[in-house]
Amino acid sequence: MSRSVFVSYSHQDEEAAHNLKRALGRRGFDAWLARDEIGPGDNVVDRIQEGLRSASAVVLLIGKEPSTWARNEWSQALGMSWDADRALSLVPVLLPDAEPPPILRDHLQVRIQDDPKDWDRVADMLERSPDDTFAWRTSDSARTDVADRLTALEKVAATLPDD
Repeated sequence: MSRSVFVSYSHQDEEAAHNLKRALGRRGFDAWLARDEIGPGDNVVDRIQEGLRSASAVVLLIGKEPSTWARNEWSQALGMSWDADRALSLVPVLLPDAEPPPILRDHLQVRIQDDPKDWDRVADMLERSPDDTFAWRTSDSARTDVADRLTALEKVAATLPDD
């Protein structure tokens, strides 16, 4: 398994993202966080897409109120995970008091609390899991249907104000 993990998170969950990055780093993973990887003058969308393309796993940190940016990253990651030519594991991590979005309710999830050991548990799961443990599995017609819905959602999300 490649050791690159894209961490999708909302601004209000940035502390959780950094806690996860530290736990991943202790196990030799390179964690991609927007705050660390996007600099002044960078095209944000291009940098996010580059980060997603270079990752073998995407951790979706799902907080109580996900941002428009985070939801957009989820959509992009889901789309990439359906690509038959690419193995991309998606790991939804539910933060305290968060509920999974409908599109991820049937996907294997990890629920954490405020215990610092939870971040090590998530990192351990990534380290021990085969490449396809968190892989999305569905039929081609269902992929098309979901992809169409995601495209429609992305269009709506683009009209929403930023956080």
